[in-house]
Amino acid sequence: MRVPRLASLAVTAILALPASPLLPAATAAGQAGGLLSAEHIITTLYAYPGISTWNLVTRNAPAIGASIVDMCAADGSGSGCDGTPWKQQPPTAWATQIEALQNAGITPLVYIATDYGDAGGSPDFSLATVESEVSAAVGWYGRGVGFMFDQAGTSCGLESSYYGPLYNYVKSVTNDATVELSPGTVSAGMACYMNASDILQVFEGAETGGSTPGFQGHGFPQWMRAYPASRFAATISQAGVSGVGTDVAQAAADGIGNVYVDDESEPDPSYRTLPAFWTAEVADVTALPPASAAHPRIIVPLYAAADSPAWAQVAGGAPAVRASIIDICAPDGTGSGCGSKPADEPNPAWPPTIRALRSAGVLPLYYIATGYGTTPLAVVEAEALDAVLWYGTPSVMLDQVPTTCSAVPYYRALYNFVHALGGIVMLDSGTVTASSSCYLPASDILGVFAGPQSGFQAMSFPSWLARYPASRFAAVISAGTSAGTGADIADAARDGIGNVYIDDEAEPPDYATLPAFWPAEIAGVTRATAPPG
Repeated sequence: MRVPRLASLAVTAILALPASPLLPAATAAGQAGGLLSAEHIITTLYAYPGISTWNLVTRNAPAIGASIVDMCAADGSGSGCDGTPWKQQPPTAWATQIEALQNAGITPLVYIATDYGDAGGSPDFSLATVESEVSAAVGWYGRGVGFMFDQAGTSCGLESSYYGPLYNYVKSVTNDATVELSPGTVSAGMACYMNASDILQVFEGAETGGSTPGFQGHGFPQWMRAYPASRFAATISQAGVSGVGTDVAQAAADGIGNVYVDDESEPDPSYRTLPAFWTAEVADVTALPPASAAHPRIIVPLYAAADSPAWAQVAGGAPAVRASIIDICAPDGTGSGCGSKPADEPNPAWPPTIRALRSAGVLPLYYIATGYGTTPLAVVEAEALDAVLWYGTPSVMLDQVPTTCSAVPYYRALYNFVHALGGIVMLDSGTVTASSSCYLPASDILGVFAGPQSGFQAMSFPSWLARYPASRFAAVISAGTSAGTGADIADAARDGIGNVYIDDEAEPPDYATLPAFWPAEIAGVTRATAPPG
């Protein structure tokens, strides 16, 4: 965020400051005991550790979700200080300050500059050097810190060569640490950076326009709407107290879930203190309505014959039913989901059923087994192509997906192939791990649970699911009961899982028919999806 700053004063100032007690967090006004606001603040505060200003941050959690910490070492080194990597550990006061933020429930984001993906070719900003800075920070402050990489690039080439690998490295040495990238701008071609960040800083500049457009009235790319607002941030400077409420409301309307409004002048604000209207800013953020819960729909794995009356019930369940997995066997019994090799020929019984689903607004997903990444790519691609040629169905459900990230290139290739045919891809491993987010770039829908109702109701899902739209995840629940259906639907919404199916077959199910409580399941999902009022 357009530092470097006063490195020469860092050591003497820190040592000369009287210690200020690090106060415990107090619940921000308007959030006590209730749902959290849809908006949060990520403070850009480049202040010395231990001063009383930090208490104004910690006491306003949970309105404050994260705070960027820009630390200088005792010799003045630091990429946000003198523009070079740390040559020694920053003063110990920083460890105390970081712990105070964490105790308040605020994520500390360690500042590291990247010179736009090492645009200048300096060894100080090479990928290896930045990774070493990450490693050093983790060693000093633990695996729970996050990172804000400033001066981020804007081209997808840099995302794949620099920021994507950097993101993966951070995840490998931390406990799924938050990664914020700050290019300070956004364009129609930057959706690729969502694979290299948890939070993307899409605006940094003045509240109102001058020589460059200001935040108020700014237009943001449409693709941002495909992601949760929590994935985006804006830092607004040169603001006035009368405009703060407008800034916060506009951020929420634009789908930007993290905001910081400052009163320092452009260009290059120093962020050395909080704005004079800080109390009003916190109040405006906490006053916004809470974020709404996910609204589940149904993806049905129905492995019934084409003439089963259950298909009419599936079609009749739209729009609560989003999609249905169809497992088609050829007349001779071949088919990758039929206990045999891929189908040798089309099954003429299926086109009318598929047309009826499509006419009702239910997406057919053609079942293909992948042998946990061992089936040759050419074989799976041929099956996907047959689904288009025989049934006009380009979208697929790829089953038997491993949980290890080593198979991602295989599924990414299939994802690209299916998308070239005009379809979408559901991947199903039947479970989810702390590292399964690696499969998000290779899927449109990721199956994160397949098992009994008792297991689902007790399941805890990784925190990274919350960074993606609920529509990206699916759960299939078996051994279900009519009485437990409502709890399953509510749990799916709470866990950010936007696609659910509840079956009454015992484990292991064969999905040969719909559950006896199918009408109740449709009604439950419809109630959860309906707008209030």
